[in-house]
Amino acid sequence: MAPPDICFLFNALSNSGLSLRREKSIRHQVKQRWPGAEFISTEPDDDFWETLTEQLDGVSTIVACGGDGTVHKAGNLAIRLNATLGMIPIGSGNDFAHMLNIPKSLPAALDFLTLPNRRTVDVLKIEGDVECFCLNTAGIGLDGMANHFTNRYKQTIGKAGYLAGTLKAIRINHDARFQITVDGEKFTDRYLMVTSCNGQREGGSFWVAPNASPADGLIDLLMIRPMSTPALLLALSLFLISGSERFIKRERYRCKKIDLQCEEPLFIHVDGEYSDKKIQTVTIEIVESALQVIA
Repeated sequence: MAPPDICFLFNALSNSGLSLRREKSIRHQVKQRWPGAEFISTEPDDDFWETLTEQLDGVSTIVACGGDGTVHKAGNLAIRLNATLGMIPIGSGNDFAHMLNIPKSLPAALDFLTLPNRRTVDVLKIEGDVECFCLNTAGIGLDGMANHFTNRYKQTIGKAGYLAGTLKAIRINHDARFQITVDGEKFTDRYLMVTSCNGQREGGSFWVAPNASPADGLIDLLMIRPMSTPALLLALSLFLISGSERFIKRERYRCKKIDLQCEEPLFIHVDGEYSDKKIQTVTIEIVESALQVIA
């Protein structure tokens, strides 16, 4: 049997499970607009997504119905299948969809999928202790730890978990020694956080790279040096407002490739995923125009 032209991947666990309340409405509207579409409720385990790689071979459009984690997995699937990625942003953060100006309301997001809006975007290819494509941001250290705690807190307090997770990470996090090679230039120093950005914000409202573009062929690299807890709390408020860098001890680069080694295992996040994973070695490289999106 021929694969469907369009497939909707619905994550009932998005937005701390609140998305489940919208499943019936989304299913109904999808059936009305695309009678031949396939509608699949996702599962968190890797085996499920590997099975989808075979099941959806030949599908032309994959629509992620969920938050940034769902978009991450669906985007990686779309790259492997050479399919186009669409988004129904019903998660708590929706950072990648926000950058691409995807409408927030369900009817508007569904209407948006019918428009002839197609563009290609860059992605970050990550290899080493984690291997995947990153659509938005990949953070090691402070934001990796913040994501670790956020994913725990979101289960009980929803979007407020982003702030709660970040505050706990600030309280207990420490700097670590990194050996970093940026486009062939090698240096070693201590940092609290090293974040590679294809997009502008993470965690729903933290503007880590306000000037980043997913279509410029460059990684925006943010590295924050050791800071006191009061200074970090001030920096947090600035990132929430606009990404202003006053009073923040940081370095920024725009580059094509990053090789990174940590002296100790540190938490990582990739588009909000891998929240329990610690790494020591990764290579991150820009892959231009690797993903076609409806945007």
